[in-house]
Amino acid sequence: MAGPRELPTDEVLVQRLRSGDEETFALVLDSWSGGMLRLAMSFVSTKDSAEEAVQDTWLAVIRGIDGFEGRASLKTWVYRGCRRPS
Repeated sequence: MAGPRELPTDEVLVQRLRSGDEETFALVLDSWSGGMLRLAMSFVSTKDSAEEAVQDTWLAVIRGIDGFEGRASLKTWVYRGCRRPS
């Protein structure tokens, strides 16, 4: 069984996400969603609510990737979106 794929640099990830690369989106989604769910569970009372928060975060990433300025790592930027209350 293969191990987790190594992610490209933030610069490459952002470029690919901005161009709509679905494979890259699936890669970061698979890599970070578990941690995002654990983080969301610390802010809400149910797993369903946490899953919804993570889903909302990914939608916000898709919609907002053009606004990513690189002042933090891409992962930090994504995780910060997971902490925001709806």
